[in-house]
Amino acid sequence: MVASNPPWLPPTQIAENYPKKTIVQLQKEKDTMWKTLKSILSKRDSQRSNIDSDLPKTPMTAQDFRKRLEAGERRFERLLLANIDLRGLDLTNLVLTDSELIGCDLSYTCLLYANFSRSILDFSNAKHVFAEGSNFSEASLVGCNLSQAYAAHVNFSNANLSQSNFTWADLRGANLADANLSQVNLATANLDGANLENTAGKNMYLKMLRLSVGSSVIRRKSR
Repeated sequence: MVASNPPWLPPTQIAENYPKKTIVQLQKEKDTMWKTLKSILSKRDSQRSNIDSDLPKTPMTAQDFRKRLEAGERRFERLLLANIDLRGLDLTNLVLTDSELIGCDLSYTCLLYANFSRSILDFSNAKHVFAEGSNFSEASLVGCNLSQAYAAHVNFSNANLSQSNFTWADLRGANLADANLSQVNLATANLDGANLENTAGKNMYLKMLRLSVGSSVIRRKSR
């Protein structure tokens, strides 16, 4: 039995008073602990890379997608859709995340509380879309036509909205924090109560823009 060391002894001297076998065991336990910790961190980083990477998307024909919608299905992810006509459909609560829509027509569509987070909808037609409360966070809507859209309380945070057309759009209470608004046309849009924190953009068209009192369109990111 090893006698306890006085508290005033330095750590090196305490270690020397223990049997060498105990020191070896402690070293093995330390190595095992580090291996376990590295394994946990490796799995966590792997999970993060899977989320951030461009995972393959599943192509689906317009006919098949329409059939599944007509059957009442509303939850999809990682789809690749092209040239789908969704005009005037009621797609309330639709979930279409991490997907890509090429040349799709969403004009006059009801997207109430829909979720398009991290999806690509570049150059889509969404004129007169009804999208109150929907989620487009981290989505790409480059060159989209959202003129006269009802997009109150929509989440556009971290979205790429460059070159999009929001003329006469209702964006009251929308979240545009950290969004890219370069070359966006916001003429006559209603941004009353919208969150414009850290938005970034150049050459925006802002004629007759309506903002809350004291609001500013561009706020530099804090370094």
